[in-house]
Amino acid sequence: RSWMGRRGGEGWEKASCPSNLLLSSKNGKFKSLYSGVDVTFTLSELRPATDYHVRVSALGHSTKESVSELVSFTTESCEPDPPAAPKVVNKTKNSLTLQWKSSNDNGSKITNYLLEWDEGKTGAFKECYYGHLKQHKVTKLSPSTKYAFRLAAKNDIGMSGFGETLVCFTIGVVPPPPLPPQLSKAGVNGLSLKWGPPSGMSSDDSLTYILEMEEDGSDYGFQAGYNGDELSCTLSDLRRNTSYKFRLFAHNTEGKSGPSEVVEYSTCPDKPGPPSKPTVKGKIHSHNVKVTWDPPKDTGGSDVSSYILEISEASAGNKWETAYKGSTREHVCAHLKPGISYRLKVSCIGRGGQSQPSDILTVQTSAVPPGPCHPPCLSGKAKPKEITLQWDPPSVDGGSEISEYLLEVANSDQEEHRQAYRGQSLECTVNGLLPGRTYCFWIRAANKAGLGPYSEKAEISTAPGPPDPCSIPLLMCKTATCIVATWESPPC
Repeated sequence: RSWMGRRGGEGWEKASCPSNLLLSSKNGKFKSLYSGVDVTFTLSELRPATDYHVRVSALGHSTKESVSELVSFTTESCEPDPPAAPKVVNKTKNSLTLQWKSSNDNGSKITNYLLEWDEGKTGAFKECYYGHLKQHKVTKLSPSTKYAFRLAAKNDIGMSGFGETLVCFTIGVVPPPPLPPQLSKAGVNGLSLKWGPPSGMSSDDSLTYILEMEEDGSDYGFQAGYNGDELSCTLSDLRRNTSYKFRLFAHNTEGKSGPSEVVEYSTCPDKPGPPSKPTVKGKIHSHNVKVTWDPPKDTGGSDVSSYILEISEASAGNKWETAYKGSTREHVCAHLKPGISYRLKVSCIGRGGQSQPSDILTVQTSAVPPGPCHPPCLSGKAKPKEITLQWDPPSVDGGSEISEYLLEVANSDQEEHRQAYRGQSLECTVNGLLPGRTYCFWIRAANKAGLGPYSEKAEISTAPGPPDPCSIPLLMCKTATCIVATWESPPC
């Protein structure tokens, strides 16, 4: 039984029985690396510059194990292992002191260390130290700035790879006071503010901002309104039309800056609420009415500057006209039509805009007597003793329905009028007249407010008729054979 067989033309021959390959290093303990019938085996993952001992054991058909003699060898040296990341042992605003430990030299003494750094400007590492010391102080750095370092070790064989990268910061300085915040947008219940980094610093610096605010008239002083790293914020749930004072602080790892200058901004007023429903003041007249109203219960946070009174005829639908615009709270609506229903509503204007209109007041002007009718005219043909007349309603009814008409007649302008008709009809027959006479007629219309004026005079004549009977003749005897008869002409 042999561990190695004969060398053939194609390589080693197979062993005649299974074998175990055992390996031992400095601790003297063997461990099995291979078991099989092959006669070759490649050892891997060995440590550089290390003594190793190898032996082979074989087990044949008998139960007794056969062990070979020890074979010893030493692996070659190589470049060191990558060292661990350096550590910061001291830092100031402008310097960093780094320290590190040796890595495994892999059989060749470490002679130098290479320390590289990234200043954060180009993103590339460059050498900052090369030597045998295990400590180095990097100077002329910027305060509150991030730097990256990596370390490699060198021996006579070569340079190791770089170990893990160390990221660290120099000690910073407290930021200078920032400029005061600026107003971006003002609302009824909120304010939007913006600001920039303090002078000499950029938005890339690790800064947080503290915005403090104080309500005008408050006894609580400045209170925190925002704390974060954004360069703007929107404050909500504020009181409308109220002034607020603001100041801004910048904060980094070293502390908080002084406050900015105090600035003052105000929220906007809201639209006022609607005024009260208009009410009538005094008597309602036929052509005008005086109305008054109260200011809104909610002014929107600012004074009401003016009121707008609108008027509309009830029959005009949604067509409204402005009757008044001003600061007083009463107005006389003139040039109205008598007996007409009007609707009135009022709104108000403040700094926040125009309010919704008030509830609507409906008012009806008082009626007046109707206007004059056109003169009556003849209807049909005139008869000797009667005439039928007709007329039209007046063009102006005075705001009330015509209740009746009065027709008056006279023999002339100078004679007294007498009533010929009174009623609701638009025609009547006047009788008891004399044939062939001319009469004067006037018509008047009436409503609930009273009688209107007379129409212009209408002169209408009756038709001719037979004369009236003559009076009884008077007889006078003149002679025995002569009688004289006399009589008077009929009156017409």
